[in-house]
Amino acid sequence: MHTLSLQSIYKSYGEKKVLVDITTTFTSGTIVALLGENGAGKSTLVQILTGEKKADTGIISLDGVPLSFSNPGDAKKVKIEAVQQRPVLALELTVFENVFLGQEGLGNKTKKMEIFKSLCQRLSVEIDPKTYLYKLPGDLRFYTALISALVSHPDFLFLDEPSTSLDSQQKDNLYTFLNTISKEGIGIILISHNITEALAIANATLFLNKGRQVSQLPNFEVHNHPLSLGKQSNIEILFSMKNFSYKPLWGQRLNDITLEVPQGAICCITGQRESGLDSLENIITGMYTYYPFKKNFTGTITLQNTELTQITPQILRNKKVGVVPFDRIKRGSNPKLKIKEIVCGFNSNKDTNIDEYTKEIIKRAGIDTTPSALASTLSGGMLQRLIFQKEVAFSEKLLILCEPFQGMDSKTALSVMDVIHNLAREGKAIIMLTSEKNPLTTYQNSPLLLTFSLVGGSLQ
Repeated sequence: MHTLSLQSIYKSYGEKKVLVDITTTFTSGTIVALLGENGAGKSTLVQILTGEKKADTGIISLDGVPLSFSNPGDAKKVKIEAVQQRPVLALELTVFENVFLGQEGLGNKTKKMEIFKSLCQRLSVEIDPKTYLYKLPGDLRFYTALISALVSHPDFLFLDEPSTSLDSQQKDNLYTFLNTISKEGIGIILISHNITEALAIANATLFLNKGRQVSQLPNFEVHNHPLSLGKQSNIEILFSMKNFSYKPLWGQRLNDITLEVPQGAICCITGQRESGLDSLENIITGMYTYYPFKKNFTGTITLQNTELTQITPQILRNKKVGVVPFDRIKRGSNPKLKIKEIVCGFNSNKDTNIDEYTKEIIKRAGIDTTPSALASTLSGGMLQRLIFQKEVAFSEKLLILCEPFQGMDSKTALSVMDVIHNLAREGKAIIMLTSEKNPLTTYQNSPLLLTFSLVGGSLQ
């Protein structure tokens, strides 16, 4: 049995105290859930224990012997490994080269290949060792990093949000595997803010709150359950995804997403494009249908009470769903088209006076132009406001907004958020995908705003 102990660990950045008097002991053969909200200090603590950062004060000891780390290599020498939330891998190298980088003492290539295949089998995963990392999706990159950490037979293994890029079956397989290797003597420290998942596997917990150690788990509500507003009233659910997973040919996969979007609500999903927002946009706006969609997804999508086997832009238009895409120039318009052609391209009402209707949309957008001007004459911000207003006018019940605040100053972004909130008050359902959180703060306490995070393709 091995012990990894911390005594009075402190870490600050300027006046901000990140860790305050952390004292605890990790023991090999156990799984500890390191829990806490975002910003609680979990990742910083792990970075100190794995040599990426230094504590301001305090003592780290292994089996009673004080340690001093200058870099992650020092931690590896004493059999402490970590798999970060965003694994540090060499994208230009193959899987095999990444796994055994710096592991010359493990034998020849044949022996190393046996080790690699054995670990893949135990993890219930298939990875071509000859594939270059840049070609792999997020889940296989995680497995590559995990296998790389395991080949050195560590005594302690830190995993930072390991399930974010995995679907439900992969999560089950991973947790079964972690249970097995902990019984074989490895101490596992699982960093997570998903308490339900962590408690299902951990033997012990360490909870951090604003950098301070809490002796026991506090009584607070877990917020990672699917929305259920439609079950509580007669509110219509206009869009839903249930246990939806999708593996694109390129980009971040989506993992077991369950979501309901009721009328009169803003369902805001925050995150980074590379963490799944791009993949989610492509799905819900119908831009992935040229791939073998049916073969690559599990779960269901329902749009206005109709379960769909695929989503296409035409289906969305037929259902009067407004869509503002992230790429305004290529997907939302065409520089060679006149403004009235962009505004009225989907307007089938023969009685509509195209020029007058376009003038009204231009007025709402607050831009100085004419219906016959080319889209190429508009600035990016002007084009964005034009597309936003024409999609608001087109939509009947549901509006999908992808990065609606991009390129806007704070004042303009807040005015757009005011419009979005008023649309929800009027009864429209709104799906908003955004990497910009600041405009949301004004309405953070609004009952109409339902906020989720998309991390590694998983909804939280």
